[in-house]
Amino acid sequence: MFFSGAKAESKVGTKFAKGERLEVPVRGAYALMFHTPGQIICIGNGTQSQARFVVSFPPKAAELSKHLSTALEAYEPAKGTWAKIGSVRVSPTMSFEASVEANDWKAYRLSTA
Repeated sequence: MFFSGAKAESKVGTKFAKGERLEVPVRGAYALMFHTPGQIICIGNGTQSQARFVVSFPPKAAELSKHLSTALEAYEPAKGTWAKIGSVRVSPTMSFEASVEANDWKAYRLSTA
């Protein structure tokens, strides 16, 4: 999905109005943030070894302004579900530590529900 310049079609799931690339401190790793509605961060690691780093990003989901902190959830592809893995304090610059295996990706979302 991220390597094609063509429009991706989806019959189910959330469609986001906006997306932007986030800077990460690891060469060969990439982070994309999708928002409106909600906020999801997808992290990919194109290296031959595990990458562990801090992802920093601005809050973009409107509902975050009503909370002091928000749940951080990780997507579990095998189950097709989201699982809470922690929480993040809502501030002008938010961050969390991510660990991604070699040649793999992970998706995280901020949940106020």
